[in-house]
Amino acid sequence: MLNLRLAPIWHGFLGALLLAASGLVAADRTAVGGVYVAGQGFTIEQALAQALNEQQQGAPFWILAAGDEARRIVDAGRADTRMLLAEIRDRGGLVYACERDLPPGKEIALPAGVGVVAPPANGAPRLFAPAEIEDDEPLLPESVRQNRLMLRTCAAFH
Repeated sequence: MLNLRLAPIWHGFLGALLLAASGLVAADRTAVGGVYVAGQGFTIEQALAQALNEQQQGAPFWILAAGDEARRIVDAGRADTRMLLAEIRDRGGLVYACERDLPPGKEIALPAGVGVVAPPANGAPRLFAPAEIEDDEPLLPESVRQNRLMLRTCAAFH
């Protein structure tokens, strides 16, 4: 059982993506920005470097951690990982982990500033934002294509 300590954003995530794309979700909850995937040999550090190279300074971005990189996030004993997650937040990024890649069968307290893309419930994928997120911070990219990337990535990794 995961102790996600997260606030659910939507239980109908795909529907919410369509709402975001149509402008029916509050504009301050989505933003122009890119999604950068860490996993399959591409580290969180590399994803951050790519985001900082491609995004305008101060623009929001999202890093999706899959596979070993998702498991690395929950290793709270690693000072380098804690510092890396803090740097991502300081630079305007949010980190999401694929729930299916987190260690099974035990409670997990995710580090501050980390959300989860979870498997479908009742046929709809779910997204949990970090509990510490500010009310005016964007939760998702405006681009439906970028949001689909997050969903497909978490569905593809095992």
